[in-house]
Amino acid sequence: MKKVIGNDDVNKIKTDEDDRLEEELLKNTAQYFLHCFGDKQRIDYGSGHELNFVIWLFCLNQLNIVKSEDYPALVLRVFNRYLEIMRHLQLEYWLEPAGSHGVWGLDDYQFLPFLFGSAQLIDHKYIHPKSICNSEVIEGYAKDYMYLRCIEFINQVKNGSFFEHSPLLFDISGAKTWQKVNEGMIKMFKAEVLGKLPIMKHFFFGKYLPLRLMRDAEEEEEDHHHHHHERDEIHTGPCLPSSEEEEAHGETSKAKFRVQSCCVQRIPSSIAARALEEGQNKSNFGV
Repeated sequence: MKKVIGNDDVNKIKTDEDDRLEEELLKNTAQYFLHCFGDKQRIDYGSGHELNFVIWLFCLNQLNIVKSEDYPALVLRVFNRYLEIMRHLQLEYWLEPAGSHGVWGLDDYQFLPFLFGSAQLIDHKYIHPKSICNSEVIEGYAKDYMYLRCIEFINQVKNGSFFEHSPLLFDISGAKTWQKVNEGMIKMFKAEVLGKLPIMKHFFFGKYLPLRLMRDAEEEEEDHHHHHHERDEIHTGPCLPSSEEEEAHGETSKAKFRVQSCCVQRIPSSIAARALEEGQNKSNFGV
């Protein structure tokens, strides 16, 4: 005797499938949140962890928890609050920069606040890219503008002149408009974060962000600084300009020769270095 499937059975099947799908989506979403505060084994933090937080916000949008009208608040309030939490953790636990370029990088820990922050300042009448070198501007407006808050925090945790400890940011301050800065930040983010194996090989690809390979995984890659990579091989040591390049471009443009991400060496925390100079000791923080 054949069993007839009625509307109630169909609705139950749909409900069960919806529940299973929702559970899978929530599980995928949780992965990004769990990895946005740094690595608990290495006690480090970098732009890859920061990216996980932004993808978590993207997942909330896909789950219809946040809407498009919430986007400004997600950046200026939620993401900004996340940055302040991470700054507290960096100071409290001396987190090691993950994959830092050292002095030749944009920042030891963050990237996206410079991208979002430069967009926030586009068409500002009084604050220009070169204003980041003006201490009065930083002191007066850091609480209102994400980019300036980043500069303020860098100045708080690093010693020396701004050009010495942040030559790339100093170089970028020579741009005429924030629009130019923002366009450059977008290109740099694609190349230096999304386009780098040492960062993206730790990234979680799932329902919302499926992995789409653009080349054969076995293929050897030869990059633009003229040495090749065997699959997952990561080189150590900086890739600095030659003496001829330094002479041709001048001392103040060294920042244009950024260290390649594949050649990153582990850089000690500048926060820790400054704290040690001031006589602080964090040898016992229960980790």
